[in-house]
Amino acid sequence: VMTCERLRLIIDDYLESYTMSLSDCQLEGSLPPEIGKLKNLKKLVLNNNLLCGEVPSVIGDLDLLYVYLENNSLEGRIPPDICKLHNLKSLMLGNNQIAGSIPENLSYLENLRVLDLRNNNLSGPIPKELGKLKQLHTLYLQNNFLFGSIPAELGDMKKLYRLSLFNNQLTGEIPRELGNLRGLTDINLHNNCLEGSVPETLGKLFYLKYLDLHSNNLTGTIPPQLGNYDRSTIINLQCNCFTGYIPKELHRIHLVMIQRNYFATDQSFPKSWYVSYSCQPRSCKTGKSAYK
Repeated sequence: VMTCERLRLIIDDYLESYTMSLSDCQLEGSLPPEIGKLKNLKKLVLNNNLLCGEVPSVIGDLDLLYVYLENNSLEGRIPPDICKLHNLKSLMLGNNQIAGSIPENLSYLENLRVLDLRNNNLSGPIPKELGKLKQLHTLYLQNNFLFGSIPAELGDMKKLYRLSLFNNQLTGEIPRELGNLRGLTDINLHNNCLEGSVPETLGKLFYLKYLDLHSNNLTGTIPPQLGNYDRSTIINLQCNCFTGYIPKELHRIHLVMIQRNYFATDQSFPKSWYVSYSCQPRSCKTGKSAYK
């Protein structure tokens, strides 16, 4: 086990370094503020350790390109000074115990490609300002306590191809604007409290490989435009309140999960589908799910 006191002592060894890579070192304790001395550092790799305490605000005084602090026990809030890392490409804070809201000023990270805040204790709404992250291709916010609606502004992130918001307390409708994200390959919105119908604009996502909407309060019929997907796309619609008939256009999709809905019973489905009919209306949960 390497303590953070030991890290404090070796920081001077990294003064000229571009990378500090100490992942999987059983590093325990709080990150020392002396880390702010590493003015040449571009890549901070301290994931998979036993770090606790808060993310030091002095990180914002560096010129980092990559921050990997996932899989620790970090607490507190995301420091606002992180917004000063204008060249940052990856911010990985997943699998910690970080609380508070997602700072709106993360939108200042105009070069950010990956934002991973999953599996924390974050609460509050998803800031609409995140839609300004035009270079972002991966957004992981799952397994938190986020509430409110999904901002329509997320549809402005044209380079996004992975969107995971599952296991939160999100409400309202799925924004039609998500159909503008033509490069999306994965949409994971399950285990929320989303309502309304599935927007037909999602049928424009021709590269989509995985659409997971299960365990919400979605209603209405399934738009035939979802049949535009590749045959290998997986669609999970189970545990909602959908009704009516499944469009024939979807029958070309190999795997569609539709059990526990209210679809009409006088229709046939491909043998590869998962099918059952009735379910009870679902109650929204009051906290994030225990499973990831």
